[in-house]
This record gives sequence, structure tokens and C-alpha cells, in this order.
Amino acid sequence: MKTSSVCIFVLSLTILGFGQCQNPSSKNEVSISTLRSIQNIDPIVSRNNESGFIAGALYENLLANENLDDQLKLKPSLAIALPKVSEDHLTYTFQIRQNVKFHAHKCFKKNEERRLLSTRDILYSIKRAIMTERNHPVVKSFASQVLGMAKWQEQAKSNFQDPIAGIQIDQKTISFQLKAPNPEFPNYFSSTTFSVVSQYCSQTKGIDLERDAVGTGAFQLKKKNGDTIELIRNTEYWNPQYPLVDKITFQSGRSNTELYNSLTLGEVDFIFSNVYLYYSVTKNGTLQKNIPRRISLKSFPQSSTTFLAINMLHPKLGKNLNLRRALVSALNRKTINSSYMKHYRSEAKGMVPSPLNGFDRYSSIYEAASNNQLTSDLLKKAGFPEGRGLPVITLDYIDSENESRYASQIVQELSQHGIVVKTRKNSWSKLFQRIEKKRTELVLLTWTSQFNSPSYFFQIALSKNFYPSGSNLMFYSSPVYDSAYSGLSSFDKIKQHEAIISLERTLATDLPLFPIFHGRTVIFANSWVQKLDLSALVYDALKYMKVDSAERVLLLSENK
Repeated sequence: MKTSSVCIFVLSLTILGFGQCQNPSSKNEVSISTLRSIQNIDPIVSRNNESGFIAGALYENLLANENLDDQLKLKPSLAIALPKVSEDHLTYTFQIRQNVKFHAHKCFKKNEERRLLSTRDILYSIKRAIMTERNHPVVKSFASQVLGMAKWQEQAKSNFQDPIAGIQIDQKTISFQLKAPNPEFPNYFSSTTFSVVSQYCSQTKGIDLERDAVGTGAFQLKKKNGDTIELIRNTEYWNPQYPLVDKITFQSGRSNTELYNSLTLGEVDFIFSNVYLYYSVTKNGTLQKNIPRRISLKSFPQSSTTFLAINMLHPKLGKNLNLRRALVSALNRKTINSSYMKHYRSEAKGMVPSPLNGFDRYSSIYEAASNNQLTSDLLKKAGFPEGRGLPVITLDYIDSENESRYASQIVQELSQHGIVVKTRKNSWSKLFQRIEKKRTELVLLTWTSQFNSPSYFFQIALSKNFYPSGSNLMFYSSPVYDSAYSGLSSFDKIKQHEAIISLERTLATDLPLFPIFHGRTVIFANSWVQKLDLSALVYDALKYMKVDSAERVLLLSENK
């Protein structure tokens, strides 16, 4: 393609909101595009990969995650080390980095000394998360463990000055006193939910953090204009080694045509993929031949599990183990998660996704493929030979493209055995209203954790804690399960691992739910983007990213 034709094409993209007909490729900048529109950049409401990585670039927490040998490990961030733990495992004390500054911002005008991070900012950020998102699973779980937190929630309302009995601060430390020991407690402080914001800018100056940002991260916000978000290097970042690029531009809310064209032209360095785009540029999981060779498909594990949940109070499904076993036996996860989607999903070996604590490394206790003869035998034992006499079963799911595809595949596979299933789309709130009223039969759900916690994925079946007061969505009850669940609180890693194995086996035996696959983050990236690891929960990944500007210039010039 000649240079003039490239300019004409780029000009058309400029009208759509992309770059201009000048080559910025020699600059140390990265441009990222996504289909999903990012309107709110408040770290508390980071609900998806894109907003999570933006939050991780702008803000920090006491701790962060790093991906080592496909396992997540906690590392210090705003804390100078992992917390000191008391002998009774009830008190966690963090020592805070000194001389860390919040981003330069107009809210600090005439009050430059307020830019220094203090333990008051950390405490304020925790209180803000607790009051703003008190019904969020992460927040509810955290608040239920800290001494005095529930009382503070009831009394404080908007008065953030009231103390919390279980949280103490001094100039250099912040400590948390728990009601009961919990070995996973430090993981909360790697979640974007508890990202540290400036109390002075947020509370005193009233900065709107949905559209503005004042954090301590490796990047600071330069501009947010509609769907365009520009981040620039924080030149006062406490770790002078990072970030490795000078500027990141997020272009969100783009169509798939815009995403594809901008990527192949080199106007965008990488894009977050989606199902539609994935289907259009791959064939059986491989990039099509007309895709420039410099573009690659990259896939990173998420902390999510998609599973089929069964209402254990249902007169037929909940009371008939052979029927539940027949449903599971009829489903072939390899077919549902077919080869052309292998980059988007990985077959579940249990409820806990990879790489959370490496629990994907034991052998699966669920059958990997469907077994027609076993399904037939189980249906006979259940009293419904070849599905005869079994009423139509309703499968509820959240209305989305992904869930619709999986629901359709499940219906198709079950129909081959005479099991008739109809589907019903729901909004998120509508689905949980149905669950609360016990008006579901089968539910297709995806459960995601914001921190490295295997127990988070077992809470949904915690038999003593039924929904809506708790998170048991299947109304499942098992003393065996309860006993194993208590083992998760052990500080002995071997015993904790044994508890998880026992929980998985109990679920595989009783089948109140059936894990199908774990999610992945999929991107298409130009080859000059390097050191990019968007693995689960590594929210600060963008500060380690770098670009080979020379390679970018060379490869783009070859296409002209």
C-alpha cells in the first residue's frame, strides 16, 4: 500500500475518532482500544479487565500481585513489606512507604504538603469503599471480618471521622484486628476496590473520581474526554524504574471495524478482543492468513469460573442425584468450550481457576467428556429413561453474547438425550431476584474474584449461608462440605490445600453445581508491544509494558 493511500484510510479513521495522518510510531507511547465503553474510572467500580488495568495504572494498594511460574504471589506496593502478623493471627500490621506522593493535581494548589501519602489516606480509602460499595461481595466479605466494622457501617453513614475499633493508624503503620483468624486476609489489599485515593482531594475538595483521578500510581491522568482516556508517566513515581512508556491512550467504545482497522494500520498497539472480533479474525483459534504477520493473539488467565448451578430445593433436580449426574454426564465441556474458543476459555478442572494459588495442578475430579452410555443408564436410574416423563427444565442466564452461546450449546447437548431445556435471559438484578424467590431450576453463572482467594469460589455453595443473607445460590446443605470449608482457615498450606481438594470432591459428588470453564483475557497485539502480562489480578501490568519503537517504525514502513 502506498503512503498516500494509508493517509486516506487513516483520515477516514480520524473522523471516527482515531489518530491523525502523521506517524507517531517513533514515540514511546502505547495506544489501546476496546469495544467496551469506559465511562467511570473510579477504582471502586472497576468491574472488568479494561477498567481494572486503568485503575492499576493510576492507583495503588498496600499490596499487589505478581505472576510467578503461573501462580499469583503477593508483593509489597504502598506497604514496604508483607504485613506483620500477631501470634494469635488476629492482628495484621502494615508499615507504609514514606515520601510517596499523590499525582500533581490542581486540588493541591497552595497545599503541596497534602500530596504526601499518609495512613489517613489509606484509612479514608477503606472507609470510602465500605460505604460506597457495601453490597459488593469483596466489601461485604472484608467488612464482616474486621472488628467493629459492622457497627461503624450502621452508625457512621457519611461521617468518615468516626473510628473503627479494629483499625488503628499512626504516622508509619496501619493495623487491622480481625474477629477470627483468616490466612487470606492480606489478599484484600491487592484488590482495586481498596485502591488508595487522596482524602484531601476526594473529601475536602470534592474531586469527582468517576471522571478524574488522584492516585499514587506509575501513571497519572492527563485527560478524559468521552471515550478517550490519556495517561502519562508519573515523573515523581516512588519507584524510578517504572513506568517503561511515557503515555498510554485508551480509546474505548469502538466498533469491531474500528478496532480491526486501527490495529492493522498500526494506529493502535493492542486491542482487547471480544467474541465478535475473535470470530471475524480467527479460524479454529488461529489468525487468518490475511492478518499482518506482526499481529499476534495473546491470551491470559482470569480469576473467573463459569458453572451450571442447580436449585437444590427443586423437587426433581434437587432431590434426585442420578438426574443431576445425568445432566453433567450429558455435557461435554470440550464441545462447549470448542477448539476455536480455546484462547477465550480453559476447561475447568474444578471451581478454583488458574492461577489462583496453583490449585489447577491437581487432576480433575470431573469427567472431561460426555458419556452417552452413562447418561442413558443414569436417566433410567433417575426414573426418566431417555428423558421420558421429565418436564421441561428452564435454564436462566445473564443476557450477554457469551452466555447466550454457552446456553445454546448446553440446550443442544442435553436435547440429544431427550432432556428438554428452554432458556430465559435475565438482567443481573432480575436473575438474583429469581434466585432469592427460589424460582430457578438451572442457572448459568460466571463467578469472579478480585483477589487471590480459593475460598471465594466456594462461598457460593457455603451450605450454612443461604442467599440472600449469604452467598449460597444453590440452597445446598452438607455437613461434610461445612467441615471441609472450615479447613480453609488453616494457616498450614498443606491443610488448606487438602481442604480445597475435599471441597471439590464433595461438590463433584453432590453436584449442586458443575464447573464448565475458566475465563481468559484475550488481546490482539502488534509485535512491538513487549513485557505485557495481563494475567489474573496483576492490575499494575501496564507499568511493566514497553514498546520497541525501532521495530514499530520498521514494520510500519514496510507496509507503505
